[in-house]
Amino acid sequence: MHDQREVRGHWWRPGHRSDSVGGIFSYQPSNGLELDLFDSLDQHETNSFKGNEDTLETVERIYGITHDGDPVTLVKCYRTFERVVYGTEITNPETFVIETGLIGEHFDGDIRFNTVRLRLEALHRWFSRSGLDFDFEPEKEEKSSEDKPESDPVVPVVRAEYAYPDSETIDVGDMTLHFDPGITVERERSSVNLGEYTSIDIDSGHENGTVSLPEAQAMSRKVRLFIALALQEPVQSLEMTGYYQSDTGSDSSSVEILMSANAESTTSDDQHPQEILFLLPDIEDEFERILQTWLQTFDELAPMFNFYFKSIYNDTNISTTYLLRRTMLEAYYNIRISEKQFSGLNKQKLDMISSQTEAETIGALMGEETDSSFEEQLNMILQNHSKVVDQLSEQLVDRITSFPTTNELPSDCNQNISSVLQNQSQNLGMICTIVILSETGFSPRKISTFVELS
Repeated sequence: MHDQREVRGHWWRPGHRSDSVGGIFSYQPSNGLELDLFDSLDQHETNSFKGNEDTLETVERIYGITHDGDPVTLVKCYRTFERVVYGTEITNPETFVIETGLIGEHFDGDIRFNTVRLRLEALHRWFSRSGLDFDFEPEKEEKSSEDKPESDPVVPVVRAEYAYPDSETIDVGDMTLHFDPGITVERERSSVNLGEYTSIDIDSGHENGTVSLPEAQAMSRKVRLFIALALQEPVQSLEMTGYYQSDTGSDSSSVEILMSANAESTTSDDQHPQEILFLLPDIEDEFERILQTWLQTFDELAPMFNFYFKSIYNDTNISTTYLLRRTMLEAYYNIRISEKQFSGLNKQKLDMISSQTEAETIGALMGEETDSSFEEQLNMILQNHSKVVDQLSEQLVDRITSFPTTNELPSDCNQNISSVLQNQSQNLGMICTIVILSETGFSPRKISTFVELS
């Protein structure tokens, strides 16, 4: 797995290696990529930086060479104005936030790969079992007396095989995903350590085709979020490797790919209260179809997914979770029911969605006159998914179809609004689950089962 690291080396703009400056390229799974330079990278007049007073200055590529001799290509580098000091001799330091780092090659032009491989560990929680089958008493091989003297001591043997799940290949438009669970073996003097991992290969769907770096990053994000939806928690950092044909004609060249952290990769030391939404065995018989549907509809429904995953990944309070779920459903209504492009909430509402949102603010929002329109939106959303609602218990239907009016809100917001908000947030969460699983192709019966258990 990608761990926190620091890489020291020299860095320069393409075509200006003689102007290289020292600096540190650092990676943290929770914060992403950063390049801290000991001097200005832009020592001479150049137009390689783009931007204006209202935006961060950017440079498309920065090349580097580490102290170990490894070439590095940094893609999409955003220069900040933070002052970083590494000693008294620094005269003009610069800091860049990096979108993507590729360790092992200096790339010119379009970056394309024959295969991009993702590697995730510890998915046995989603598999609901370890993928390894152990046999502590394997059948002993018969050996003749010439092969093994009778006086030799008996050596205990344990046989381990990877038995679940099977490999799976999924065609998605112009790309192909190949899921391949397996094991790693680390041998020590007196023991063997076995680890489980799942590799996901992203390939072109065309013979001799290639996958661009942006295509691989987008596909990686969608796959990770699908697993995060199932687990209801962030997916841990993953290893990402790009395989390509180098100028020498070798097919074995590869680079390590590091991507900037974002909402989807944010992790927290706090335990997330959500239970697993669904396990791999729950969808094993239709895994290919469901994942295909998820990947094909993701871009269209991205506005609602952005709000949904913020409620999972961020350590939000009750008020913020309520707002995120409400905004997600408003986005879905605009995309699917009103058939209007979702343009987002007005700035005042967006400003409310923060980790410090106060209960009084939410109470005012829940009690505003426009709540009647949101209630109508919820009713239309539920009517749109009536096949799922019909599978739910009457008690659960009553819960998700109720919405407090101004008169029903407690008069003392400070003391009582949190309990009302907690209940309503849970109700909206169940509607969010219905919407997402329906759009992903789950059957009404399975959706109702997952909702009842959530």
